[in-house]
Amino acid sequence: MSETLALQLRDEGTQHLRDGRVEDAIAAYRHALDSWRRLAQQSSSSANAQRNLAIGLNDLAGALHAAGRFSDALDIYEESIAVTTGLLDSDNQNEGLLRDAAITFGRLATTCIAMEDWEDALETANGAVSIFLKFVDSDKGDTGKRFDLALALQRRAIVLAALEAQAQAMTDAEESRNLLRELVRIRPSNQIWRDALSGAERLYEELWS
Repeated sequence: MSETLALQLRDEGTQHLRDGRVEDAIAAYRHALDSWRRLAQQSSSSANAQRNLAIGLNDLAGALHAAGRFSDALDIYEESIAVTTGLLDSDNQNEGLLRDAAITFGRLATTCIAMEDWEDALETANGAVSIFLKFVDSDKGDTGKRFDLALALQRRAIVLAALEAQAQAMTDAEESRNLLRELVRIRPSNQIWRDALSGAERLYEELWS
């Protein structure tokens, strides 16, 4: 029953966030997280329960970030990555868990960027790029993995530019742009990819100027 309730609350939170009702989303995600915590405590040996807890933490952190509560979001993201890292300690080749970690690293980097904490932003951005790069190296035909890498590189380019590492920022921005150009060439109807490419083109031009 708790898992069903947690999933319902997660759906409510996601809908609130889409509708711009950020505080309602935070409340729903907090209630869902209470259930995820209980389930994780009741099934401490269950990797699935722990993974759901990490995802629930990410949900709440994302809503807190959207509300501009960056310090609170950072704390929750760090708890999430600690849970995921603990799972990876005993299953370090699990692609789902590795992707969870990469996504959380990326979101941590985004929050650090908002806080202008550039050193921590670079560390977490590096974590995301490292994992997504390994994914692409092992399966170059997977367009989803290439898209994830492109976004991670774009994020790191922003951080590197802020740290005045211009040459490295340009390299990441160019690689991101090239990946997205190729994806849009493959599937020009994908609006998400097209929007990401527009952002990559703007970033590259800004860094070049």
